[in-house]
Amino acid sequence: MTIRPSLIGALVALSLIVPSISSAQVTSEPVYSDIHKIDVREFAASLQWEEPNSPDAIRTRRSAADNGYRWIDRIHNLPDYMRNYYDNHVNKVNQVLAGGSNCLSDYTKGTRFIEEWDSAYVVMLHEFNYKVEYTFPQDINPRDANAKQPFAEQAFLNEVDKLYSEINAFTPYMFMSMSYDCPQAFWIGNYYLWATAGNYSWHFTTTPGMDYVQVIYQVYIFIRNRTFDYRIESFQTPDEIAMGALEYDNLVYDILENVPTTSRYDQIRYFNDWLTKHNSYSTAFNTGNFSPIVWSPMSALRGTTGPKGPVCEGYSRAFKILCDAVDIPCILAVGDAKGSLWGSAESHMWNEVMMDDSKWYAVDVTWNDPMTGMSNEPDESGYESEDWLLLGKNDMVSYNLTFAQSHPNSLIYGQDQMDKWDYDGGTLISEHKYNPSTGIRHTLMDSSYTVHSLSGQKLGTFATLQEASSTLKPGLYIINNRQLLIK
Repeated sequence: MTIRPSLIGALVALSLIVPSISSAQVTSEPVYSDIHKIDVREFAASLQWEEPNSPDAIRTRRSAADNGYRWIDRIHNLPDYMRNYYDNHVNKVNQVLAGGSNCLSDYTKGTRFIEEWDSAYVVMLHEFNYKVEYTFPQDINPRDANAKQPFAEQAFLNEVDKLYSEINAFTPYMFMSMSYDCPQAFWIGNYYLWATAGNYSWHFTTTPGMDYVQVIYQVYIFIRNRTFDYRIESFQTPDEIAMGALEYDNLVYDILENVPTTSRYDQIRYFNDWLTKHNSYSTAFNTGNFSPIVWSPMSALRGTTGPKGPVCEGYSRAFKILCDAVDIPCILAVGDAKGSLWGSAESHMWNEVMMDDSKWYAVDVTWNDPMTGMSNEPDESGYESEDWLLLGKNDMVSYNLTFAQSHPNSLIYGQDQMDKWDYDGGTLISEHKYNPSTGIRHTLMDSSYTVHSLSGQKLGTFATLQEASSTLKPGLYIINNRQLLIK
């Protein structure tokens, strides 16, 4: 990795003239880096995963993931200052939800104004401030500051190069974890900006062949500038966010008021049922001109139809919020999902939840709420279902297609990250779907029969093959153990 030309040019342009006397000190002017934009969805979609071949590697990864199922807990070498920023972000979000105010709700609070970044309001992620030694040729007079200056400047550039490389490698993952682990931040979008500012001070010594510079390097997160806002449309003022926080609290309370207390399974079913029967997928999918609210959990918690109805992110974030409220471990999962073997895959989000058997299962609320149906009610299609509720990796969801093949979790490191991340990736979910009486139900050994058409459409689940045969029209069908049913 090399330093951006803009940074090198700015440093060279300083042209510092240093007197040739000992004990003189030079402090360079701050040098600002280019602005970096991170789209969390694009970043997540760019990552790919290959299951480890070694059983020991799989066991190690899963054990680590079980100890910390949040996305932030899956990366073990994330720099401490990024983990601290993540924790501080979560605290600030919860402070706003509790009626408080900080930079996440009011961009003028706790921020620094930097005009060089298009009149930006920024918060500091971290400041590096430490001494770096460097060497220079022995034939240079150690009292000749002008002769030593290029070596001091290069030492600073070398440090900035290393720091920038680390920040660039880990910052996207930190932002992604902030977004996916903290869906209650309903007013924050999926775009983040960051940049750096750096300078050095040089109190040169008279030691032959060796000296040092004091490196000062700061990383900033943008809250707002002329063309960017951390917050989504309709939640960009303190009053709008305060009113939204009050609405959010009331919406969650109203949904939880009727949640069953009988079992975790009943609670999961209730959340799925409420979200599917009070929402319909955004009709703006026909145009692609989505309002930012469709990705926010507020869309689904409100129970929304029409163009501002939720998309998969809205459903999944709302589902996680509800699970979190009753202490059901739940994460967001993303990948390129498809409904049939021959279908085309598209970016998608769903959930993985831990049930009372301590195993994880997949829930896709969005696909449990298909748009096409028989009802005239805008929020009920007539086909709301539990077909995508608490599934395992090897459950057949269509002809010759398992859930793991239908919903490959791609929120894992790619080759560029492999050399830098110590990461536990992949899906957490079990081999087979959940059964409320036994915990695990092995689909291939089950006494019931899920039947699909040859095109992959699910036609129903039957207690016996005789029941399936008497119900279906004449033809060929695929049952869940991959056998053909011929009528």
